[in-house]
Amino acid sequence: MAIKLSNFRSKQPPDLQITFKLKVRNLHRSHIGSFLFILLFILLLIPPDSLKAKTLYPEYGNWFFNQKKNVHPKKPPAEPNKELVSLRKRELSDRIQYYAYNHMGGPAQLYMDFLRQDNISSTLKLPASITLPPLKEILVTEIKQKSRFSGWSFKFSYTYVPGNPQSKIKELQYYHLPFANTDSYFVSQGFNGRFSHYTDYSRYAVDIAMPEGTIIHSVSDGIVMSIAEDFDRGGATQKLLSQANVLRILHDDGSMAIYAHLLPDSVQVRIGQAVKVGQIIARSGNTGFSTGPHLHFAIEKNVGMQLKSIPFKFLVQGKWRTPETGLLLRH
Repeated sequence: MAIKLSNFRSKQPPDLQITFKLKVRNLHRSHIGSFLFILLFILLLIPPDSLKAKTLYPEYGNWFFNQKKNVHPKKPPAEPNKELVSLRKRELSDRIQYYAYNHMGGPAQLYMDFLRQDNISSTLKLPASITLPPLKEILVTEIKQKSRFSGWSFKFSYTYVPGNPQSKIKELQYYHLPFANTDSYFVSQGFNGRFSHYTDYSRYAVDIAMPEGTIIHSVSDGIVMSIAEDFDRGGATQKLLSQANVLRILHDDGSMAIYAHLLPDSVQVRIGQAVKVGQIIARSGNTGFSTGPHLHFAIEKNVGMQLKSIPFKFLVQGKWRTPETGLLLRH
């Protein structure tokens, strides 16, 4: 997850504020040019910081100043899905409160740290990590001005990762195949695949080649954590890495199943819904960074602000098999 920023500064001291009055009576036309020049010169003398507003608003999860309230920049066209964890600011007379809302159907870990702090106190001693409950908003910190006789400012970063880092998860998992009993498909890329399975979160992922629109079934019981199904582009370009439609399902032990590159608008479940093994959940596709239609499947766990894939075996024709490249998966 990308690191987000929050920024706050108090109002400028009175001695930095510039005020002026101009009385214009019987102004001759020949003096208008001089008047406009003087006015422009005065405006250039105003410190840029004094023009900044004292209103904060979120921009893609970051916090910035803006002169006007409720004015948001346009979102990038490739970001139709909302943040999975969002912060909300509440200004009171003597303090600022920050609330975190976890939009996922499972827990998330939030990490916050000050990048700058001047004349403030915080109820949450940063840096700090908090586990957020699913589908709830909680107060995470209150920030106050220490001394009333000087300005105060702060800047902090925050980021988040799905899952509870305290979950006790076995290092080897066993699952049913994620498609119908009558189907059979080849593994096009197994564990430690050289093409794209070499990072911590994908090292033990598997790609299963299948036609677009293939019905996908849940490999285990669980709770739907998050859904991304608005993307409609796919191809072998790095620009599409973040544009795969993905369904994340939380299992009882805290592990999370990832079903990726799904067909747009094909998810059959909702966030927070309980699902059973074998239940239809979506259809396969070819969205995001992909060289062809397939299902990307992985089991992940939160190891402390980091997602890590873990090895698993599929039940193939009555035997537990490691999904190696070239293996025919069949019930």
